[in-house]
Amino acid sequence: MVRTSLGKINQRGCAGLFPVRTTRSVLVALVVEVAVWMGACASTPDEQAHLPMYGGMDRQAIPKYRDADLDLMIGSQTAFGSLEKASEVSVDHGFKFVEQKEYTMAMKRFNQAWTLNPDNPRVYWGFGTVLTKKGKPCEAAPLLDKAVGYQAEIPGLDAQTAAAYRACVDSNPGLAPDRKAAYLARARALTP
Repeated sequence: MVRTSLGKINQRGCAGLFPVRTTRSVLVALVVEVAVWMGACASTPDEQAHLPMYGGMDRQAIPKYRDADLDLMIGSQTAFGSLEKASEVSVDHGFKFVEQKEYTMAMKRFNQAWTLNPDNPRVYWGFGTVLTKKGKPCEAAPLLDKAVGYQAEIPGLDAQTAAAYRACVDSNPGLAPDRKAAYLARARALTP
């Protein structure tokens, strides 16, 4: 094991929270980074971390995930003062990974943000953006549309959602006619 200023590194490469004595501001800064980092460590063992909302997995039913989520929430509440603020920071980190085309890491950050605040519209925007970048417009469109439903001011969201619906129709010639019509109608409604 390697001793760090944050504590010991466990076998999965995740830092434990064993801070050394330091000033309060330095400690808060370290906790912020560790809270974000530890959430990613809690998610890495399963493929579910690569899917929006962990693929629908009931994380509360599995003790290791329930405990990891609780640790993430407690650390984030302490570091950021609210789960909502922590969720926003995780979304920001997710979009930085999107810019770097690191979609797996982006999805992990968006899942963390969703765990912290499932009512954050930017989380669904993030999920949809990653799926769009991965060429999955039919999966992306409903998530983007969920973000639209929050009526948050996210520049370009309506156009991005409409484009995802159109791409879904274009990439699926076997799409049922009623679904195709509904997707195209929704795309038209989203674009002025």
